[in-house]
Amino acid sequence: MMTMDCLVRGIAKIGGVAALVLGAWGALASEDRRPVRERVWVEVEAPGAGSVERAAIPLVELRGRAGASAPERHDVAIVIDLSSSTRLPSGVDVDGDGVVGASRPEVTAVNWGTLPPEVLCDDPADTIAGAEIAAVARLLEGFDGALIRIAIVAFGDADRLEAPLGSSADVLGQTLARLDGRHGWYGGTNFAAALRGARAALQADSAPGRRRSVLLLTDGYPTLPAPEPAPHERAVAEAESLARERIPVIGFALGPEALRERKTLDAIVKRTAGELVELDRPGDVLYTLPYLESRAVREIRIENLTHGSSGRAIRMLAGGHFDGFVTLAAGVNRIRVRAVGEAGGQAEVEREIVYAPPQTETRELELERARLAERLRQRTLEVRLVEEMRREKAARSRNLSLEAEH
Repeated sequence: MMTMDCLVRGIAKIGGVAALVLGAWGALASEDRRPVRERVWVEVEAPGAGSVERAAIPLVELRGRAGASAPERHDVAIVIDLSSSTRLPSGVDVDGDGVVGASRPEVTAVNWGTLPPEVLCDDPADTIAGAEIAAVARLLEGFDGALIRIAIVAFGDADRLEAPLGSSADVLGQTLARLDGRHGWYGGTNFAAALRGARAALQADSAPGRRRSVLLLTDGYPTLPAPEPAPHERAVAEAESLARERIPVIGFALGPEALRERKTLDAIVKRTAGELVELDRPGDVLYTLPYLESRAVREIRIENLTHGSSGRAIRMLAGGHFDGFVTLAAGVNRIRVRAVGEAGGQAEVEREIVYAPPQTETRELELERARLAERLRQRTLEVRLVEEMRREKAARSRNLSLEAEH
């Protein structure tokens, strides 16, 4: 059995906010670059002030929201690839059942298109489609429906509007649940139809003063409409239509097929002044898409002022939501959460939390400790992955700048 002290010491410390901030998404912020006084705010939603924590180990998860200045109003079309190849394994344990779905040995890169779904992936929840849908569900948890209106478009051979712009949270949830039963249901891959459907969804209820963008998730490259080079040319033409309306496309290339044949995705994001996120393992979208955010708040810091320990595995999520863990001492703990804006503005809030350590060791306590340890391990891995991606993206940007100078 892992002791309480060993577990606490074993949790990696992650400095700062490990958040994937996409330049194209950040560009949706106000185009007025005149200096303004930054107004930063932060609030802790849980645990409540004065709450008594009796966790198996001396840790508590804090959740809240933070922001700076006036939030923008956005319209977003989320486009999900449900083509046949999304029935293949994502490479991650999407449903958290402890087993990563896999293909049977007879599945190859040549014959997979002729085989039934249960052969392609022995756990339907762990398919590429499963990871896409779960990632979108996580992303939507952080959106404020009063500010951000969402449309959901699924595509394969053709596009299909699954949830119109401005759908309620309940409708969006029901839509994702319905799509979760349609892995690979949409056949081939038609980027032109996907972008056309996204543009139509955003045009259905346009309003002045609202920003618009497209999130495109795909594990492949365009194969329709035939013949070549129509799949590429038609997709680029649709991207140019979006560009004329100043609608950026933030693309997620999920896995080796999408990365190897990325010419069309590159052209789409370039034409629309968007951005491309490249993931070698398709299932990593589950850990990256929910971090998509505006640049209103640059960092969240959590600290236990009672004994000076810093927060761990801090995430900045969509819509200004954040969460993170902090170590507790027995008795009263004074916790401070500070938000730092892009222009350096700050806001902070303090909260007292009481920790009452368990007095006796039980089997239930041991199981709870193991569950919490695994949760912290997964959360830390997520944060590390996104931080690595952020560093790699910054390095690529620096290299491109140096190449341009020469």
